[in-house]
Amino acid sequence: MFQIMVVDDDRNTRRLLQAVLEADGYKVLTAENGEDALALMDSEYVDLVVLDIMMPKLDGFEVVERIRGMRKDVPVLILSAKGDIVDKKRGFAVGADDYVVKPFDDDEIVLRVGALLRRAAMGAVPADGESTALSPVETRRLMHPVTLGDLPIDPRRYEVTVAGRAVTLT
Repeated sequence: MFQIMVVDDDRNTRRLLQAVLEADGYKVLTAENGEDALALMDSEYVDLVVLDIMMPKLDGFEVVERIRGMRKDVPVLILSAKGDIVDKKRGFAVGADDYVVKPFDDDEIVLRVGALLRRAAMGAVPADGESTALSPVETRRLMHPVTLGDLPIDPRRYEVTVAGRAVTLT
């Protein structure tokens, strides 16, 4: 199951998007501002981000830039009331993959989310058509932190700890 993070300071928008996306089979995490979104990205594996621009603490443009510093592979869909071409250009320039102007159609959001996830999954398959890469589901499963006995392993951070101390690995 794909995990999507919805970031919007408007509670009703977050709830609506959560309901729409969950009805389509996605797991949805929510954040009400940019700082919370980045903290969530640091602690959870997210397959896609749906993000507002006008938010307190950090605006959506800054959040996209920081997400790109953390993970270049996660698709980002900006969902904003700012529909001017200048804002769209800036959104794409900082790393957004798609941009939808509010008010939005629920079905369109579901279609765009599905397309972005398919495109991200296709990036994992070599161009010559040989499927030597892991499937997106297998990749997501491998990216979650695991604990083997008393040995925590966090593949996203490339970190292994023993007795609470980080181990340096080659």
